[in-house]
Amino acid sequence: GEGEPVVLAVGPEHRKGSQLLQPIVSAAARLLSRRITLLVVAAEDRLPDFGEHVRMQQVRGVPEDGMPTLYAAADVHLLPTTMDNLPNSALEALACGVPTVATGVGGLAEIVEDGRTGLLRPVDADALAHAVVEVLTDSELRARMGLAAREDALAKFGLDRQADGYAELYDAQLARRGIRVARIG
Repeated sequence: GEGEPVVLAVGPEHRKGSQLLQPIVSAAARLLSRRITLLVVAAEDRLPDFGEHVRMQQVRGVPEDGMPTLYAAADVHLLPTTMDNLPNSALEALACGVPTVATGVGGLAEIVEDGRTGLLRPVDADALAHAVVEVLTDSELRARMGLAAREDALAKFGLDRQADGYAELYDAQLARRGIRVARIG
């Protein structure tokens, strides 16, 4: 059968919902009636006890080029942030094709498309735990969200899209000044 499901939390600190990790993941493990591995990438020294149903593994000092390996090990990325703009971990999860369960605060709705690339819920441990369970128990949903996440990462946040966005911005600013620029290519 399948091994333990893996939940990845990157850089949790208080404003990123570290206080919600324990109740979310512990509740998800109880709802699943099975053990969960929680992979935490964080510098915080003291993380709470997650109980017997959660195998917590804390990883520190991961170089940027090592992060894809951690995302590849995850079934779901959990981001219970209470305030954030455009969190890098949500962008990284998209790029690695990992569904994200997150709160809908800040710019997260611009990154995570609810029901398509992940699930957005209010800042509520129970709602987030149920969302984690939904992703972990439905392998077709997880695979579909992972593929959509990767597609969105390339379409919305890839280098070509960024370059096009800058070119459009410059063209618009120049046009406001009456300057027209011919595009080549």
